[in-house]
Amino acid sequence: MLVAWAIAGLAVGAVLNILVARLPRRRFSFGWPVRCRYCRAPLALSEVPALASYLFHGGKCTACGHRIGPRYLLVEIATGALFAGLYLRFGMSWPLLVYSLYASIFVIITMIDLEHRLILNVVTYPSILLGAALSFVTPGLEGGQGLLGGLFYGGLFLLFYLGAVLFYRNAVALGLGDVKLALFIGLVTGLRGAFIATLLGTLIGAAIGIWLMLFRGKSSQATMPYGPSLTLGAAVTILWSPWVG
Repeated sequence: MLVAWAIAGLAVGAVLNILVARLPRRRFSFGWPVRCRYCRAPLALSEVPALASYLFHGGKCTACGHRIGPRYLLVEIATGALFAGLYLRFGMSWPLLVYSLYASIFVIITMIDLEHRLILNVVTYPSILLGAALSFVTPGLEGGQGLLGGLFYGGLFLLFYLGAVLFYRNAVALGLGDVKLALFIGLVTGLRGAFIATLLGTLIGAAIGIWLMLFRGKSSQATMPYGPSLTLGAAVTILWSPWVG
């Protein structure tokens, strides 16, 4: 079952790639066929999953020969790895289904934030509602633990945001999208898990910021998206924290 769930993750990753490409352009449909971003030719079914495209077509569009970007392959492999890790953590169970869904949302938010410096409301608002609803039926989050986690993490980042606006004004790197993401992460990790996710997300963000300052200059830190640090901290928390699930 581990291999089957990992393969399911690869397939989900192919769908996530479509969403990552379409959502920032306000395209919310799953229209078929999927088209090459360069020549607009319809892609065959064997070309849509990036892994299949690399295996059977050398990672190139069969119509124009343009190479598929590495992001597509990365998303599929990362999603497959997350699904495999979640299976090892939860086994075939209700929490596995729930956290696989959350992991998919993390992947969408991460990739869009990396590429566009945006955390889209069309992703965060439904995710927050979903996380709040499922917190009542997810082990470890019952009894209001999910809601308390959301209030803690979301409230903490709201304070960070308001403080940044007050003291730094036009130089604010933290956005309301990060606040909404923190709220969602708190809902899905619970209060105790949110403490760990906060620590990990902060440490990861600080490490990336220091690296960027050392090797790319101070201006690069100001444009660094914080969403990926938060989602990575949340993923690690879900996979290894004894307080989640």
